[in-house]
Order: sequence, then structure tokens, then C-alpha cells
Amino acid sequence: MSDLLHKPLNDVNASDLDEFVSRSPAEGPTLEFKGRVPARANETPWSAGNLRLPNHAKDDLISEVLAFLNTYGGQLLLGIRETDDPPPRADIVQPVDACQELARRIDDLLMNTIDPSTSAYEVRAIAYPDGADEGVVIVRAAGP
Repeated sequence: MSDLLHKPLNDVNASDLDEFVSRSPAEGPTLEFKGRVPARANETPWSAGNLRLPNHAKDDLISEVLAFLNTYGGQLLLGIRETDDPPPRADIVQPVDACQELARRIDDLLMNTIDPSTSAYEVRAIAYPDGADEGVVIVRAAGP
């Protein structure tokens, strides 16, 4: 059995995502799920046809990662839908479009926003299914 949360991000694949979601782990102070890129009603959502991060998404993603960096560390999985009942649990893989480009944009956003700069986080896109241009983006941040 793989342990997606502790496996090196370069080794994570679509099978690891399936196995992880099948265990229905709960969100907590070191784990956050987002089924899609956050966007408000008046913002055009991220998609293969719109490769622009909405302002709300930028703010939300920066806040999540900064919270992890300033506390215990943690992981944000973008493309994993959560359940509605408390506590939220991983429900299904809900791949996001253009995941490689999204990972690059998130990495650039964090690199250009966090001051002082840090290497205490990593961002990786995992194609789902393998070889696809859609998938899950994992942001892993270390605590202080």
C-alpha cells in the first residue's frame, strides 16, 4: 500500500491517488482538499480554455500554503473532491484541466509572493489518468 502523503512527489502516480481516495482520509490541520480551482461567481474559472488563475484562487492558495508553512506543515490536494458531511473526507478524484500548467502557475505565484522566499514547499502535477493533461496538483509545505 502506498502512502501518498509521505511518498516523494516525483514518485506519486494516478494509482496512488486512487488508493489514497479509497481510504477516505479526513481533512485536518495538515491536509486540505479542493475539488477545483477556487473562483467566485463573477470570476471565470480555471479551465483548458482559460489558463488564468482567478484572484480569489490566488488569495486562497497563498493563504493555505502560508498556514502550512507557519504551523505544522501540510498538503493541499487540488483535484480531490471532499464529502459534504463533517469532517470533510476525500471523496473522488476530480481532475483539474491543464494540471501541469496549473502547477507551474501555483509555483510561480508562491515564489513571487512569499517573502522572505523559501524552498520549504514543492508543487507537482500528477496526471490522472496517467498521461493525461488533467489531474491533481499537490502542494506540500514544511512547517517551521
